[in-house]
Amino acid sequence: MNFAGKNRSAMYTTPALCATASGGKCRNRSAIHLIRMDLIDQYGADGVRVGMLFSSPAGNDLLFEESLCEQGRNFANKIWNAFRFLAMNMEEGADYSPELEIEEDNLVDRWMLAKVNSTITEIEDDFEKFRINEALKKIYSLIWDDFCRLVY
Repeated sequence: MNFAGKNRSAMYTTPALCATASGGKCRNRSAIHLIRMDLIDQYGADGVRVGMLFSSPAGNDLLFEESLCEQGRNFANKIWNAFRFLAMNMEEGADYSPELEIEEDNLVDRWMLAKVNSTITEIEDDFEKFRINEALKKIYSLIWDDFCRLVY
């Protein structure tokens, strides 16, 4: 498998054990059964994806908890609501482009930019080391704890 011009097939990690939070074991081949359609119906596909990532630190046993799917759904809703709130408060007819312009004398803008830049650096390191779980936690914290605290 090639990714960004590099052969990464020998670098993937799999959990040593796939288990429920109560410790019930399942064979790795049957791990797909953890992603039940009723979970997707209840929490949405994004919620289940985030829940699976939250429960799977690199190199450790995968201990799945349904409550993590609820946390994933709530995270997706938080992102949606934050950007809906921003859209509601945009001036009608104004052109909003994705360019990054901050006011140099605005302490909040400078703090948020520094927080975003440090988080990007940290998650790039996590991706290099295949610590997707840790990267997701940092993104979660940036959006939930920092960005949404400023927006609301």
